[in-house]
Amino acid sequence: MLYFIVYFFTLLNSLFFTHLTFKIINSFSIGCSFDKVNSINKPRLDIGNISVFITFWVSVFLIISIDKQLLGILLGSTIILIMGIIDDLKKLKSITKLLVQFAVVLILILFDIRITKIGTTRFIGNEYLSITYLGIIFTILWIIGIINSLELINKSEIWIYKISLFISLLLFFVSILFNNYYISIFSIVIAGLCTGQLIYNYTFYKIKLGNAGLQFLGFILSIVPILDTVKVNSCFQVFDNIIIFGLIFFSLFKLSNYN
Repeated sequence: MLYFIVYFFTLLNSLFFTHLTFKIINSFSIGCSFDKVNSINKPRLDIGNISVFITFWVSVFLIISIDKQLLGILLGSTIILIMGIIDDLKKLKSITKLLVQFAVVLILILFDIRITKIGTTRFIGNEYLSITYLGIIFTILWIIGIINSLELINKSEIWIYKISLFISLLLFFVSILFNNYYISIFSIVIAGLCTGQLIYNYTFYKIKLGNAGLQFLGFILSIVPILDTVKVNSCFQVFDNIIIFGLIFFSLFKLSNYN
């Protein structure tokens, strides 16, 4: 019952903050053009990044108690958002973005968010391998890889939200099976956020997510499996996460063939 409440609460937050951001930007006429969904010409309004960020953190802070790891994720996601906004306004070089992402992952590691143990799958046995120092490299590759993979699917906000929704629901159901409250909350918040954005995009206005929103979503999604290892002293399940996050790479493959 709690998870349903969290889901619908976040969904409503997503609708509210998206529309509020839209109204504020529209009232100040901040260089953005827009039109209704059902119109023939539908320019995009680039406010999705702000509303997604606000919705996620308002929901999380109202549900989960603040701790060291959560502050680290907040700091990292804020830097990712700011970098993304700058990238939207003035295209950054790829090397610049990679360096910022690298710095963000190092910040997470300082806040004790990193992979220290890996296993194959939680559904068969409990064997794992400790990778204390190698885990730092693995953490860097995982987070930066997911962020940039999601950014590559920069074709449609609807497509991005659907992929993120599906991944978050898979993470949620797996966490429910293994009684991981922290990951369940994180996952269902992302699911509610994406559902709200889909409803708003289909019903009211087409909201452009931008590179900032894409990188934020990729960052948050990549963090969830690592939090699983931090909060319950578990291990990073390689096979499980490849299956779940493989949807991103499958989408890249389909889009490349389509184009």
